[in-house]
Amino acid sequence: MGKGDSACIRKALSGSLLSMCCLIGTFSTQASEITPYVVGGSDVPVGEQKWMATIRVSELNDMPICGATVINENWVLTAAHCVVMSSGSSIDAGSYFVLEPSRISIVAGINDVTQTDIEHFYSVSHVVVHPDYTPFAFHNISYESDGTEVTELVHTALDNDLALLRVNRIFSDITPIELANASSADEIDIRLNEQWQEHSRPKNAKVSGWGATNSEGTEQSNILQETTLSFLPIYECYQRLENGNDTPFIIDTPFNKTKICTLPSELLEVGGSVGNDSCKGDSGGALRALNSNNAWVQHGIVSGAPVGMPVCGSINRPTFYTRVGTYFDWIQSYMGSVPNDSIQEPNFIKDSRKQCLNGVDAISPNNCNLIEHEDNGGTSSWLSLLLLSFITAFRRKATVKQG
Repeated sequence: MGKGDSACIRKALSGSLLSMCCLIGTFSTQASEITPYVVGGSDVPVGEQKWMATIRVSELNDMPICGATVINENWVLTAAHCVVMSSGSSIDAGSYFVLEPSRISIVAGINDVTQTDIEHFYSVSHVVVHPDYTPFAFHNISYESDGTEVTELVHTALDNDLALLRVNRIFSDITPIELANASSADEIDIRLNEQWQEHSRPKNAKVSGWGATNSEGTEQSNILQETTLSFLPIYECYQRLENGNDTPFIIDTPFNKTKICTLPSELLEVGGSVGNDSCKGDSGGALRALNSNNAWVQHGIVSGAPVGMPVCGSINRPTFYTRVGTYFDWIQSYMGSVPNDSIQEPNFIKDSRKQCLNGVDAISPNNCNLIEHEDNGGTSSWLSLLLLSFITAFRRKATVKQG
């Protein structure tokens, strides 16, 4: 991004962020947050789904903050928002940073998160975030010669929400989960789209996690849970999430192939309005579907859901996931290798740092200071992580507001 773009970008931030900040602490048909959990699930038997893992914060007594999946003898797959934190405003690009490998660990091969042995802990050596990950929606605001305001979508919230973590020793006694590739993901989408019925919802997608188990998102499960959801066609999801918005915030078009969606497949109580769902604490975990060989493969990564009441399990507000098949080649490019750098940041962080160092006025001096402190191991990022970890102890499900 060149200096000539700074005024336009600054205007985009001030224009779009103002409308978003006005919605904080409120709920309307125009506002949504993005967040993940398993409500209405059942215990996964001991010894099954050993490819499920948790991301732990080493400096907070190994508190679990997210789910992940073992995909290779040295690698796990998770959501980018599980390892990309903000030390300030969630809509301030200059305040974001990637967690250092020394601050997190992986626990894998367990069923009960409270019963772990040293053999289940794996130190993280590398954190690789997808280069095009963007945590918040960005809209470019410009003006016609007659003063008419024009809003253009640059990117939606939680775009490319995935990251890879490499551990320093081989996962023992764990068979990696099978990932959907580009072609199998297309086949799965076509088949599951045909199964969708609003009033007779199919049970065709499974999600697992240790997240919250009640619709308020306040009760966490120590035992791995699983529930079977209804796959929602992306064009239906687009209508439910974006209908009435001037510009998209979560899904850019009804033909999007970077995200997939689900809705509850059943009500938890007769006559109620809450269904089964993923919830707080489930971010980064697996959404699975049957492929053409009748094998359950990871089709999605738990990413987010619109805010509202109930917090989890709304029968009308979809949960969305990162579509694994779209990124299969990118994921495979790291398998069997050891990256040169221990941290690979997304481009939006790199761009913010470049602007800061070049004195571009789109980045405030405070943000420059924050970036410098984080690079030098200062306290600003850790204090942020401390707060975020407690606030999201039950679930790291990213939040995004629409306006």
